[in-house]
Amino acid sequence: MTRIVLPGILPMLCLVFLGTSGLAGEHAQEPGAVPPKAMGKVIWDFNISVPLSDTVEYLRGIRRTYDTLRGRGIDPEMVLLLRSFSPEQVRMAQILEERYAQKIQDEANTLALELSKLPGMRIEADAHSIELLAAPVRDRVTVVEDPFLALLDYQVSGFSLIPLYAGPSKR
Repeated sequence: MTRIVLPGILPMLCLVFLGTSGLAGEHAQEPGAVPPKAMGKVIWDFNISVPLSDTVEYLRGIRRTYDTLRGRGIDPEMVLLLRSFSPEQVRMAQILEERYAQKIQDEANTLALELSKLPGMRIEADAHSIELLAAPVRDRVTVVEDPFLALLDYQVSGFSLIPLYAGPSKR
């Protein structure tokens, strides 16, 4: 009868099990463990190829998020970054917008203007995306040279990234 002896295998498995269970406890966060200030630091990455009707829904969602954080006693620090890939993408978005009722365009601009006036909220856009905004909103927007570098900078500075690429109608 051949007997295979694996010295140390059982103690090694025990150590692995105990070690990983201990590590899991170190990294798991209980609900509410995120510091409130960190929770309010958000950069909304808004690709302007989103249809206008979805834009309105996203802007409403951003406002709800802002109001919810304020209701929890958190002072939001938010940036809505509008970006496009090219002037051609902006022209295509403008053509698509012409198909929507003026009412939806007005509502999107009204919501963006309201957001831009909230404490701790600012809007930034690349030079192409800003063309899509109505004058009162455009006057409150900071133009960024490179939106991707801006996204990196905000993330390194502790902002959570929330991408807004395809609207609810795309699902």
